[in-house]
Amino acid sequence: MENEPGEFFCTECDKVVNKDDKVCNNCGADLTEIVEESDTLIDEPQFKTLHHLGGVISFLGWIVVALGVASFIFMKDTFPVGTAFFGALLIAIIGIVIVANGQLLSCFVSIEWNTKKTNELLTELLEKRTD
Repeated sequence: MENEPGEFFCTECDKVVNKDDKVCNNCGADLTEIVEESDTLIDEPQFKTLHHLGGVISFLGWIVVALGVASFIFMKDTFPVGTAFFGALLIAIIGIVIVANGQLLSCFVSIEWNTKKTNELLTELLEKRTD
């Protein structure tokens, strides 16, 4: 069962509850701690740094793409149009590859962080269930 945005599952009874609820409508469990934990973004230094690094790499890639476009504009009068176009195209493709790598880094960091948080929450849930 997929939950809608703003909803999550109660750790006590596994029923879908709204993010704004403070208490589970089904079992009465306190949900304030869960809501506070789910609101945190990537907050651990190693994940935060790598996530920002992905953004920086993507930004630099877009600069390289812009340089490719600018090189065509300035080279088309000096070199044959075909040569200027293919040179600019090559620079733009390199820039797009850099952007893609930055996006992949950010994506993989988010996946790793989500996996870590999911594992922590599942471990906590299993510990509550066995008590």
